Amino acid sequence: PPFMLWASPFAPHLPADYAEADADLYTDAPLPRPPSFNEADVSDKPEFIRETPRLTPDEIQTLQAQHRDRLRSLRDVDEMVGDILGLLEDRGELGNTYVVFTTDNGLLRGQHRLTKKSTSYEAAAGVPLVVRGPGVPAGVVRDQLVVNNDFAPTFADWAGVDLPGFVDGRSLAPLLQPGRPAGFAWRTAILNEHGQRHRFIIPDYQAVRTRTH
Repeated sequence: PPFMLWASPFAPHLPADYAEADADLYTDAPLPRPPSFNEADVSDKPEFIRETPRLTPDEIQTLQAQHRDRLRSLRDVDEMVGDILGLLEDRGELGNTYVVFTTDNGLLRGQHRLTKKSTSYEAAAGVPLVVRGPGVPAGVVRDQLVVNNDFAPTFADWAGVDLPGFVDGRSLAPLLQPGRPAGFAWRTAILNEHGQRHRFIIPDYQAVRTRTH
């Protein structure tokens, strides 16, 4: 019979606990430092960033240690995913099962002096999305804009279930095919909103994300 499994590990959320056997891993892994890391000049940024002081050496060292702990904690996630795929294969279900790997949000780790989520910057707004399953071509990367609102329509599409009209999002199934259906068109922009200023000291905002900006 059809089935669905939703597995939600806590890792790599802090404190990013990891197995004792992994304690010596990633001891030299550097903290990513893109050009936006701990910017000296934020005169072109919103007021709340202009009012945010630069990270201190101690704060950067803490971010470095957290980064390595997160990498170690993800080893258990790797094993969990492997165990699930192995079980599906052992039961003869892997070839007929869609597997979707994603996360709930990104995180700023020093970019623009911030160490928070819930901003419109790509490091916080973008998340990984990996899909494997029947008919999904291996090793193919799509550049269309998708959002988590698309998951419910996609799962319903796979299950052959109709959705009520008030459900947002679109099925990703056409994007997962080797080719493109005739006349196929996809969104060119998405809306990103935030209204939780009391939680993260991030002002409310409304942002538009396109494929390039």
